[in-house]
Amino acid sequence: MTRYAPGDILKFILVKTRPKTAINFDPSVDLERIYREYDDTESKYYESIVNPKLLENDKFFNAKRLYELSHIGKIPKTQPPTVEFNFGVMMVQITQSTEETIAKLQEKEKLPAKLSKTDIKIVTERLDFLRGWVGDLAPEDKLITLRMPNDSLTDQEITVLNEFIKIIQNNKTEKDLLQAVKASTEALNISIKDFYQVLYKVLFNATQGPRMIPYVVFAGAETLVTHINTVLSKN
Repeated sequence: MTRYAPGDILKFILVKTRPKTAINFDPSVDLERIYREYDDTESKYYESIVNPKLLENDKFFNAKRLYELSHIGKIPKTQPPTVEFNFGVMMVQITQSTEETIAKLQEKEKLPAKLSKTDIKIVTERLDFLRGWVGDLAPEDKLITLRMPNDSLTDQEITVLNEFIKIIQNNKTEKDLLQAVKASTEALNISIKDFYQVLYKVLFNATQGPRMIPYVVFAGAETLVTHINTVLSKN
């Protein structure tokens, strides 16, 4: 476990478990939940510091106490930047190094342009843990690898793919991409869910995958267009 989560999160698991209760924990499937719970607890801690009246609510009171008991070392005065589990899992798979990941996150304003040495250490640590988890334990549905689809494409799927190519070539931000997808699905009389299902099939030979819009932004249109055109050429 020490390869997949920092001491604070390991301690968090122990502290939140009732005494004399067995810890049934499979890091390949449960770690996402633990990271999410820890991040939520951390957020509630800092919210209660800014607004102490929140401590009148049991959820904030318990979260503050849990965070204090779990944290190793001095607690920072302000909430440090973090990278959400699933987003981080995606990022470490489409970048070659943690330094590149951080640079891309800063470029797209997912992290502050200026980070303190402590902030860089915290973000680097999390990304390195997630990279280790992806390499050793991640289930198949968390792995992001462009694959050729097993099944041939329908006419509607081909239409969706050609429309998607136009969208990602002409829109660069998450906001613009999402608006373009919504407009296209309305024009094609198809749900956004079904639109994405076509993309998961063609990009990953799967029925699910990373959040599509952030994936497009960070993976880059050129890589995806090349793959899609290869698929289209075989249908």
